[in-house]
Amino acid sequence: PVPENCFLSTHFPDGEKRDTSEEEIASNNKRGYKHVVGTLLWLARNCFPELSQGLHLLCRVMAAPYDEAFDAALWMISYCYGQRDRGIRFRSDGNMMPVCLYDASNKPDFDSRAVAGHVVMLAGGPVIWQSKKAAHVGASSSHNEYMAAFHAARDCKWIRDLLIELDLGEKMGCDFNQPIVMLGDNDQATRWAMLGMITAGNKTVRMNYHWVQECVKDGIIDLRRVDTVANTSDLFTKSVKEATMKLLRPGLTGYGDMPPIPDKAPT
Repeated sequence: PVPENCFLSTHFPDGEKRDTSEEEIASNNKRGYKHVVGTLLWLARNCFPELSQGLHLLCRVMAAPYDEAFDAALWMISYCYGQRDRGIRFRSDGNMMPVCLYDASNKPDFDSRAVAGHVVMLAGGPVIWQSKKAAHVGASSSHNEYMAAFHAARDCKWIRDLLIELDLGEKMGCDFNQPIVMLGDNDQATRWAMLGMITAGNKTVRMNYHWVQECVKDGIIDLRRVDTVANTSDLFTKSVKEATMKLLRPGLTGYGDMPPIPDKAPT
């Protein structure tokens, strides 16, 4: 959806503010940058979840779009045209019990905040997904993943409560009072959430993120491990290579199988 290693920001990696000229900004606005991004947002929210990370980058520079950003937006339009005969697929033999995958990048923006994302799968397809910069700075990759788990757990609780309220358990052959499996690829973050352990790496984590531990204790989520190479939520955290996109996109959009779910969490 975006050029490999594309990284758009209002600042350069060293923290220096990008000094985009007024002429360049006006030119890209005149060419319809905001209209293009608005169109792509609709597509990302409804039928092409793999656009989410690229849209996050485009929206970062909405107030001052430079030429590289406009080129990336056109790249995404071209991608969507190439995928116009495909959307999201749900199927009756898919998972009737929701499964969530989450991930976080350790490549921060100029403000040292990384991008995280998650997806909740139901009936073989995605029903909730998000790609968003963390609200706080992570001191390590595990810290970033732990914050990502918090946001994923919130959506898991929401959809679990919704399915219980709609009383769909018998029709879908599931007991929605059971915890929703959440798959992540950082074992240390998983141990923090499951065991409530205090280490040098998490003693500065803000208090609200520890709510994920309460979700584990209350039986709302069940944390398991997924191999990094099979984690479809990786597509929400960074601009990946074409080979990675082709490998993970089918499982994300319902045209392929989800990663296998381990019997137990990492010890």
